[in-house]
Amino acid sequence: MIQATNISFGVRGAACCATLLVAGCADVQRGFSDRDMDRFVAAMISVDCKVDFKNHEVVEEATGFSTDKLMAITDHLKEKRLVVETENTNGITLINKGCP
Repeated sequence: MIQATNISFGVRGAACCATLLVAGCADVQRGFSDRDMDRFVAAMISVDCKVDFKNHEVVEEATGFSTDKLMAITDHLKEKRLVVETENTNGITLINKGCP
């Protein structure tokens, strides 16, 4: 009976490891993690949820992310309809409960 418990734990442990591995691969595939996205959202909120050519450097500096990572996050949020393009400013606006 103890062996069965160990085997069961081994199978569950392997399943958990596989789940973490797949989640990690998803982060690599899309180019950012959920934590990265949270940092981006916090930086956007710090600039009143609107970024354009005038203030984009604030978000870049706050996150420390490369342009490629920022674009990947922005594209992902656009797909989820959590970021929209701002008319007449060539910028974006974050749709979030923390935004004015």
